[in-house]
Amino acid sequence: MAKCDECGRDFGILYKKHVCDDGKVRCYLCYDKYLKLTGKDLPDIEKNYGIGIQIILGITGFLSLLFCIIAGLTMISIRSVAGNSVAEAYYNAVGVFVIGIGLFVGPLLWGLAYLIRKK
Repeated sequence: MAKCDECGRDFGILYKKHVCDDGKVRCYLCYDKYLKLTGKDLPDIEKNYGIGIQIILGITGFLSLLFCIIAGLTMISIRSVAGNSVAEAYYNAVGVFVIGIGLFVGPLLWGLAYLIRKK
């Protein structure tokens, strides 16, 4: 596994390696320090890094919230012809659970998109 030339931190799967002008490979923390010391600005391609991921996360969050609420409301509305049954109670409980999952996953994905934008 590759390491940062400055601090020795291992590059994981999600870490972005930065090759600087002096030939050293730096992690994102050391790269920020390097930019501040040299007075350079981020390259234009790195300023927009993650915009596609941000859009995908935002759309996926909205769609998962929408589909989970629709599926949950559909499950809650199931009524048996013979009256109250165990299956009806089960479908109601699963419907509420699916709505809860949608209310958890949607904002979670929006929050991840916001964090990527803040970076």
